[in-house]
Amino acid sequence: MPSKLTFHIMGFDGKVLDQLQQMQPSTVKLFDFPSDTNVDEIRRRCPNTLIIYRQYTNLRFQDPADKYVAEIGDTLNKLKGRGIIWEGINEPVINSVDEARELSDWFVRFASLMHAKNEKVAAYSFSTGNPKL
Repeated sequence: MPSKLTFHIMGFDGKVLDQLQQMQPSTVKLFDFPSDTNVDEIRRRCPNTLIIYRQYTNLRFQDPADKYVAEIGDTLNKLKGRGIIWEGINEPVINSVDEARELSDWFVRFASLMHAKNEKVAAYSFSTGNPKL
């Protein structure tokens, strides 16, 4: 039976792939480590695991989603077609209904751009306690 535990991987040591294979987590989140070889190996060892990729950025949801997609372009080209779910802006903080609408519009545009590239997206990765609305 697959584990309900998930992995958040910021780097690969000698044991992480063996641990993933043993645990068969439902989800693996990769942070800023665009290794096509490692993604392919995770997929081989854990064929039913969702792989979510997040790339660090200084951009905010007030910046155009087009700018973010351009920023991740090299990583996107390297990892395209591997069934990855791409996370957009990480842990946004919204303080008003207008900002919530702005964030929603950002994710709709991000999804549109990524779907045009045949990629999937995850939206609204809020940190604990947010939004406060």
